[in-house]
Amino acid sequence: MAFDITIKTLITLNDEAGDPDVALPAYKVEKTYSSKTIKQDIQTTLASATLVLWDPTNNTGQLPTTFALLVLWSDQDVEIELTINEGDANEELNSFRLAGGAPPFMLGADDAFYNHSASDAFAGSLDVIDKIRVKETNGNTAVIRGFLVA
Repeated sequence: MAFDITIKTLITLNDEAGDPDVALPAYKVEKTYSSKTIKQDIQTTLASATLVLWDPTNNTGQLPTTFALLVLWSDQDVEIELTINEGDANEELNSFRLAGGAPPFMLGADDAFYNHSASDAFAGSLDVIDKIRVKETNGNTAVIRGFLVA
């Protein structure tokens, strides 16, 4: 059964340093993902540990095997690791902190580069993200939520 997902984001900025007579614009972004057929829910808790959230390369039968939309959020600070070209000698790891209570992290595709130089990340080979890990290092129990859609 196919389904649609619409992401709507509204960002407003109130800047006291600006001219008080000038209203700053709100930024609106809307994207609909139509006729999607696979959704994997992510819902887990984690404290002082690392967990693989998604790895269809090593978990045969895990769906989706690729994604058109990734959404992740957490109530505590956690580290996220994205692996590109998993298992290859030129495997690429990218990591970042996902701030607790912040708006969700979203990716609208699984495309990513690997095998690039230190000075030009776009000079490598285009591949896909094929593993996602999360790590909680502060001893807090983090609730991680999200989903992948293909």
